[in-house]
Amino acid sequence: MKLPKINFYDVHLYKDKIEAFIKTGIWIISFIGGILALSNSQNKEFVGSSFFIYTLSLLMEFAPQIKEKAELSSRILHLIFCALLSTDCFLSIGILFGVFSSDKYSKLMHIFIILAIIYMLIDLAALWIQPEKKAPINKSSSIHIGTYRDEVIKKFRKKLLDGNLGSIKEGAEKNE
Repeated sequence: MKLPKINFYDVHLYKDKIEAFIKTGIWIISFIGGILALSNSQNKEFVGSSFFIYTLSLLMEFAPQIKEKAELSSRILHLIFCALLSTDCFLSIGILFGVFSSDKYSKLMHIFIILAIIYMLIDLAALWIQPEKKAPINKSSSIHIGTYRDEVIKKFRKKLLDGNLGSIKEGAEKNE
């Protein structure tokens, strides 16, 4: 039995290395400033609301990407990641409305968010060590682009010298 090939570029949360590095850093800083800073708060609604805002923003970032995944394995992996975030979001809503006790479920929400951050860091590391995906060079298309560029430059120079108001060359010849 042959195992299916995995397209590693399709598995990643972000396609660009720099974008992944910056956004993962922003998510970690937001976690520290938004959730960890409020985790010792006496008012558990603050903790629930910080989890709600954080997980909702993560879901808005990553949930639409599920339909863009080409392979089934990457869709399932991304779906599990988003399900983890969705569970955290629903728990935070339950804390906000008083359905769940905040002490028991806030520890579970911390674990889920830390798992999500670990997944983002692993994905970032895997993307960073992966070689760049380069487009194949087609010599005939590069020759075509070069000749097209030369034609555009010729047309530009002709328009520059022979504009709508007349020819610069003719005016220069008359003044001599």
